[in-house]
Amino acid sequence: MKFKVAQEDLAQNLQLVQRAVSPRSPLPVLQGILIETTSDGLALSATDQEIGIRVLCPATVAEEGALVLPSRLGDIVRKIPFGEISFEAEAAGNTMDITWERSRFTINGFPAQEFPPLPEPAQAPAYTIAKSELRRMVRQTAFAVSHDDSRPVFTGVLFVFEGERVKFVATDGFRLAVSEGDLVDRQGDIEGEVIVPGRGVSEVSRVLGEEGDGQVKLSVSGNRVFFEGARERVVCRLIEGQFPPFNQVIP
Repeated sequence: MKFKVAQEDLAQNLQLVQRAVSPRSPLPVLQGILIETTSDGLALSATDQEIGIRVLCPATVAEEGALVLPSRLGDIVRKIPFGEISFEAEAAGNTMDITWERSRFTINGFPAQEFPPLPEPAQAPAYTIAKSELRRMVRQTAFAVSHDDSRPVFTGVLFVFEGERVKFVATDGFRLAVSEGDLVDRQGDIEGEVIVPGRGVSEVSRVLGEEGDGQVKLSVSGNRVFFEGARERVVCRLIEGQFPPFNQVIP
């Protein structure tokens, strides 16, 4: 495995996936970030098995490969001066040599085969929504999510799919926030409701960024919801339970 990458690109993308790392997981491999070479550069993935994040990072790949490196790699890369960084790992080993300017650093990792694969969306119905619309709806509802785990449904955001529109609803038992938005495209039928973890909704908004246009594909498959942008994917395990009848408060 051998590649070169710009420090600013790698630092930015590692920061995006680091929030999905499970620092207290009994599985050491989940405390790391999976780095895979692709035809266009790198794919960086992390998961705590409740939320998973995968982003694509531009890089020049000389030799293909995959390795799981500790999440502290992000802290290391942020301290490296701007410029090009070279990474090289032996095919049979689990160590990565990192070089820049006149410096060299070696970090131990885990075999990529030990990393649990992120779920892939099945051939399920999907909606497309503008990034700006999704960010607005998250901003208008996420603040009302409860942090009390004794009432799990209140720790999530209710997504209500109604034809060509979607509604986000959140409450902590004292506040109620509702936001509606238009869907750009619709593939199949997703009429109904799902409860997405509040943390997951916030991570989606963060990964997609505060600026820029574009669209996000949203699909539900099994007990997970998928958000897919041009170079990023966030997958969240859905919350089971019955959300309170908010329409009785706000018609």
